Amino acid sequence: MLRPFTDVDRAPFYELNAHPEVVASLGSAPTRDESDAMIDRFGTELEREGYGFWAVGVHGGAAFIGMVGLHRMPATLPCAPGVEVGWRLHPEHWGRGYATEAASSSLRFGFEEGRPARNRVVHDDPEHPVAGGHGPSRHGARP
Repeated sequence: MLRPFTDVDRAPFYELNAHPEVVASLGSAPTRDESDAMIDRFGTELEREGYGFWAVGVHGGAAFIGMVGLHRMPATLPCAPGVEVGWRLHPEHWGRGYATEAASSSLRFGFEEGRPARNRVVHDDPEHPVAGGHGPSRHGARP
């Protein structure tokens, strides 16, 4: 279940960002203020672009397990212009297909509803669910 972030997501999002297994992939943990500021930026991006990162919950289960969505890459990146599909889920929910399902929903939103994915969508991650964790480090999709 994808939905916009709300204030009730702030504490679990901070806990997600501080989890040692998540920090290992991020390089460092944000402070609580930095984590809250990320949620604020996600809301602004949703309003401005019509897409962004959404909070992810499980129907009939956990109200918040992480984030998934689309994000316009900064123009300073060599692969720009483009829109990234990204996710961050709590390790308790890894390996259950939630990232794949939510990322697929995000891509459908971008491609089929004609929103941001006019140029391309790219996500750099060797653990990308499309690759099953064993593929090359760059995965892309073009309309």
